[in-house]
Amino acid sequence: MIVMKIHLLFLFTVILLSCSKQHKLSEFADGKGNGIVGKWKLVLQGKNDAEKENYYVSFDSTGAVTASDFSCSGTFTFDEKGNEDPKSKNLVVSFTNCVSNAPTVWYSIKGAANARLENNDNTLVLNNFDCDEGCSRTFRRLK
Repeated sequence: MIVMKIHLLFLFTVILLSCSKQHKLSEFADGKGNGIVGKWKLVLQGKNDAEKENYYVSFDSTGAVTASDFSCSGTFTFDEKGNEDPKSKNLVVSFTNCVSNAPTVWYSIKGAANARLENNDNTLVLNNFDCDEGCSRTFRRLK
């Protein structure tokens, strides 16, 4: 009887863990994206995992942007073709009348960066060439 309970507990644990991994993967979009418009989550800072930062950015079709570190919306411009020159700053985000509601973080979306969309427009990679260490930021589109 005890052996059967141990087997059932083991089986339950395996099922629970596999469900939680599927849930984590399913938070991200996997079909064809819609350019930069949508909600994004920071997943990498350089080569380091950044999901624990819980940093989110949303771009809408009117040119408005919201970010986790600002209490109000800002504006953005994005030239998808401008990423061909790696030193171009084809994404510009400003929060003119906003005050950051968090300490300044280097991975903030505010400012100008070279941006490119990858993986069916579901991955957004930002590079800032003014940074000494090639401070790339990678975002994944959320469903």
